[in-house]
Amino acid sequence: MNQQGNNSNNLLERMYQHSTNTIKIEDNSLIKVTTAQELQLESENMTDLTPLYEPFFYEGECCILFADTNSGKSILSVQIADEISRKGYKVLYLDFEMSLRQFSSRCRDENGQVYKFHDNFMRGSINPNALCVDDNNNYENLLISTIENRILTFNPQVVIIDNLTYLCMQSESGSEAGALMRRLIDIKNRNDISMLVVSHTPKRNLCEPITENSLAGSKRIANFADSMFAIGKSAMDDNMRYIKQIKSRSGEIVHGASNVQACCIDREDGLLRFIHLGESAENEHLKKRGGTHSRKNDIIQLLQEGKSVREICKKLGVSPNTVSRLKQEC
Repeated sequence: MNQQGNNSNNLLERMYQHSTNTIKIEDNSLIKVTTAQELQLESENMTDLTPLYEPFFYEGECCILFADTNSGKSILSVQIADEISRKGYKVLYLDFEMSLRQFSSRCRDENGQVYKFHDNFMRGSINPNALCVDDNNNYENLLISTIENRILTFNPQVVIIDNLTYLCMQSESGSEAGALMRRLIDIKNRNDISMLVVSHTPKRNLCEPITENSLAGSKRIANFADSMFAIGKSAMDDNMRYIKQIKSRSGEIVHGASNVQACCIDREDGLLRFIHLGESAENEHLKKRGGTHSRKNDIIQLLQEGKSVREICKKLGVSPNTVSRLKQEC
């Protein structure tokens, strides 16, 4: 065998020998490589993922909450931030939706009693006195950079962004939304935080179930998200909503189409929030084609039978306000 053939055999032998060894190369490359067996050993020391807002949002995730206009996205976002902050996590709620007056009006009861938030709950909003450039692209870049700066300054463990449209005026464009999501996930990973991003649906047919295609910029955003859940308006009652899981990489889908979480919006201890009514199938909340969907007669009949407001709400999945209103009319 010639010298070239010997060199080839030696190279093959070295390659096979190297394949059984641990990969020790460390550098600053964009792609990190290790053996699958090393990953298995490393994962043995990892703790289970902790639910932040079970079963919708887990620690370490980039999660998407989306809904149509006036569905209560901000109400639920504040409620989620409040609940997570009481578990011992520092939460930064970046509010690009509500003014201070609007935020405060949702956090006090009819007697003016102010809701007491935990000190772990921080709210960030746009500073009207800040000097900014007018160009949209520069403004969006500045805003995203400022978000990371605020994270570095205040060290939150959970960041909630309400909402995506403010960061990217072209969020309904798949390419623009995808590029923005990649930047947000880079921020999440660099700073080792959990992130909930609130987004919206374009006008949707209320006869159809909610899917990931209901989300503006759907495919690009959905591909980047670890989990997704949505708020739907119920045809049963104007004040009723349902929450549906769309995607979950960290756990099972508990509240899918056959078992959505039915809620009504009401105040509790002064805070406007989603109040859990029970579980039901999504198709019960959808508008019926070619007709209207009303529970008025059913409610009146149950009231005449002497059923309590709570019993009727549980049986029919309607809000307490609706039952109480009809009770006064009877």
